[in-house]
Amino acid sequence: MNFFASAQCLGFNLEKGLTLTNDICYQSEGNILKQTEQMIENTKPTALYVAADGNHMIDKFQKRFNKRFDLKIIKYERPSSQSQGEAAHIDLYILSRAQYAIVNCASTFS
Repeated sequence: MNFFASAQCLGFNLEKGLTLTNDICYQSEGNILKQTEQMIENTKPTALYVAADGNHMIDKFQKRFNKRFDLKIIKYERPSSQSQGEAAHIDLYILSRAQYAIVNCASTFS
């Protein structure tokens, strides 16, 4: 069964042989940090923009990456006058302009 945009990782008719699991939908912090570190090592970016609808993990990214990489870690700070939906559109725009993005395949954002 497909959920949100999971067809992009499972196939529209589930032809990729994968099952939508909690691990696909809710990546562990360890897995997120590991995948992000691999991308940083491979691409050598100067900034890491974090878009999330929950825990942005900024402290964990800074702790893990600030000593090893010359990297600015940022997220969009929504002003109180702006709706969450408007802020989400700003995140989407920034992600669309990024050279690289690590996204969750079941997410409609990706």
